[in-house]
Amino acid sequence: MSFETGVENPGAALWVTLDLLRSQVRDLVDDPTALAVGREEQVAEAIRDRALRLKHLDGELFSDPAWDMLLDLYRAELAQQRISITSACVASGVPTSTALRWLRILEERGLIERRRDMLDGRRTFVRLTPAAVAAMSAYFDALAAA
Repeated sequence: MSFETGVENPGAALWVTLDLLRSQVRDLVDDPTALAVGREEQVAEAIRDRALRLKHLDGELFSDPAWDMLLDLYRAELAQQRISITSACVASGVPTSTALRWLRILEERGLIERRRDMLDGRRTFVRLTPAAVAAMSAYFDALAAA
């Protein structure tokens, strides 16, 4: 028996502890209700809420294309997905010309950046800047804490 740990074989005790932790983590992953709502789920819920509102009330009352694009781009950031400018325009829910104007405004304010598709020069991707990711994260942190 080891004097320091009180266990005959500290290495074996470590493996038993690791197996127990693996089991507990597996249980958490298998039971989604045991996990706190993740950030991706928070964002997806916000997007669903906005879409649901449009089913019941006139969409012109709640037109907020910049926010809709920021939500979609933040969702994509969390999922490590790329979003084309066309997709960002669709997410805005407004005509393409209006969406492009909002993308320009978001870019001028340092919230998004454009990147050319290296494989297809006709396509351009858009993503949040690090500052925008930090701002969106802070917003959802505050929302979760409220």
